[in-house]
Amino acid sequence: DACFPLIIFSISWVMFCPGLGGVTLTGWMGTDRHGLVQEFDPNIILINLGTNDANPAYQFSEENYEKTYRNLIDIYSQGSAKPQIYLMTPMKALDETQNNTIVNSICPIIKKLSKELALPLIDFYTETLPWTVNDHYADGLHLKSPEATLDLSKKAASILKTA
Repeated sequence: DACFPLIIFSISWVMFCPGLGGVTLTGWMGTDRHGLVQEFDPNIILINLGTNDANPAYQFSEENYEKTYRNLIDIYSQGSAKPQIYLMTPMKALDETQNNTIVNSICPIIKKLSKELALPLIDFYTETLPWTVNDHYADGLHLKSPEATLDLSKKAASILKTA
């Protein structure tokens, strides 16, 4: 699976990307990838989950999403490395139904948790608002080029450097 975002800071950093394409937050929590993050025990965790939850086929529930997201944050904050956790909003989706769920449900939940738990926010939704399928997307949801991934990675890196 492709890793997003690809961020390389220096030779002293190790990047571990446990992403899994096409899986919702709840589904991801039930995979071995969730446990691998705990085993890796990172110093910094960027949580970028929610795009697949907005897919109408998955019957999104705000209550379940927020509860599961809180649980994920709680689990990861207990790591022995005492990681700095960053919450990330999903990118804009070009599918109107999916994008409505992202902008009206998922982003507000992530922003609420960021504020409530005093965790830094990386707002990829706002960063991708001007993007079109021809500019950056392969299919209205997935990035089509390393340049598009690099654009968002630079944004994340600038936030991480100032934190």
